[in-house]
Formats: sequence, C-alpha cells, structure tokens
Amino acid sequence: PGPVAGFAYAKAGWYVNFKVEVDSTLVTPTVFPMLHYDTNADGEYEFAGGELDGPVVVDGNVLVAPMAVSLIDAHDQLVDGSFTASAVTLDQPGFLVVHIQQDGGPGPVLGTTLIEAGMSSEVVVEFTNNDILPTTVLYPMLHYDTDNNGVYEFAGGELDGIVVTGGQPAFAPVW
Repeated sequence: PGPVAGFAYAKAGWYVNFKVEVDSTLVTPTVFPMLHYDTNADGEYEFAGGELDGPVVVDGNVLVAPMAVSLIDAHDQLVDGSFTASAVTLDQPGFLVVHIQQDGGPGPVLGTTLIEAGMSSEVVVEFTNNDILPTTVLYPMLHYDTDNNGVYEFAGGELDGIVVTGGQPAFAPVW
C-alpha cells in the first residue's frame, strides 16, 4: 500500500456496497482497501504510522484486500473537437473511447486514444468521426487493447473488449 487515496468513517456494523470517495490522481491499477480503528473515537482519520487509528490486525496480519481498479474521472464539459478526462486508470494497456448518445446509451464512436497501463492524467480524445450527429451526452468508455497492437479494433466481439468492473461496463454519461 502507498499513499492514502481516500477514506470514509464507518460506525461498527455490517456494510454492503460501502463507498469511499477517492482522489483519482492517486488511484493506481491496484488499490489496497484497509480497515483502521478509530482509536480516539473522534470520527477523524489520523493514522500517521503510529498507534493513533492504526490498521485492524487479525491473527497478526493487517486486514487488507488488494483489488484491481479501472477508473475514468471525467466531468461535464464544453467540447469542440476533443474530450478530456481528468484521469484514467487501467491495469493493462487500453483505450479511452468516446461515444455519442444513441437510444439512451452509447452509440457511434467519436474518437479513441491509446492509454498505457497505470494512471494517466489529462487524457485527450480527439474526435475523428465528424460524420455523426451532434449530441449533448457523451459516453467515455474503457476498452482493453487485447491484441496489444495499439489500434482500436472493437466491433462487438472479443477484440479490444470493454473493460468490466464489478460486473458493469466501465463507462458513464457526461454532458
């Protein structure tokens, strides 16, 4: 585990789908969710390597569970020939693909850009398909470069397939 990318206070109990806001510029392709005690019961995260708010230890081992992460940090924006994502994180090389909206979901592709494995900041996708109708909603989507040739070749099959995280395709609408 490296620097803390985010944290959230949790009272004692059982949680399902517990969410933690993170700094997308600190997220790496593998994150290490780790439970910490609130040793002084003030609701503040104050761990600095000492005794205060230390990690939960079970049978002599810190309770931590590494997990893979794919991330697109993109915000609503005025676009003019390109789209910019603040940050993109992938565990292997892939593509940020920008779709227009069609029938309430992702439609034709406006443009793509190759992304190296790891975290990339300020990822720009230049629009290369100017023959499609304008839209007020865009869908940035992550795809893996499954054949590692640096060319986006997805056509609905397995080649350069969509990144799926937690059973969901890695995309969301932006306006």
